[in-house]
Amino acid sequence: MPHDPDGFLRDFHREVPRVDTTVVEYLTESLQCYVHGLHRSAAVMLGGASEQAILLLIENYGNAIGNPNSRQTFEANVQKASSIFRKYDIFEKHFSAHKGLMPQSLTENVDTLLRGIFDLIRNSRNDAGHPASGTPTSRDIVYSHLRLFTPYYKRISELIAWLTINKL
Repeated sequence: MPHDPDGFLRDFHREVPRVDTTVVEYLTESLQCYVHGLHRSAAVMLGGASEQAILLLIENYGNAIGNPNSRQTFEANVQKASSIFRKYDIFEKHFSAHKGLMPQSLTENVDTLLRGIFDLIRNSRNDAGHPASGTPTSRDIVYSHLRLFTPYYKRISELIAWLTINKL
């Protein structure tokens, strides 16, 4: 539970043994902010953890593209993209074309799991970080996003592991 940052992180590491250190740093800070009632800060830090996870997924996906021309085009398009939202859109279009090459256990509900949670966390981070949005960041929203983060990151980690040893 997010109320217990140490227990949450212990469970998180049990579910996902190999975690990027930057993701852990942002997640840890998000949990600390949450328990201290700093909900906007918690949302921003969780957004940072999510963004790092997605950037790692996109990088590993690019590395797994077997055709050098396709890989170069993909990487150039991602690099030109101005935001994580645009980078994810490019990834998502390419990834959809290759899902059939991956085990069903990795691709089942992947659109909902990745895109849905990515958008929830990103929108919450944007609302929390931009006062002009006028959207308050509630404890309940941050709580639910923290609870969703483990299965979200677990799937990202599983995809990265598969992409590391397989070519598309």
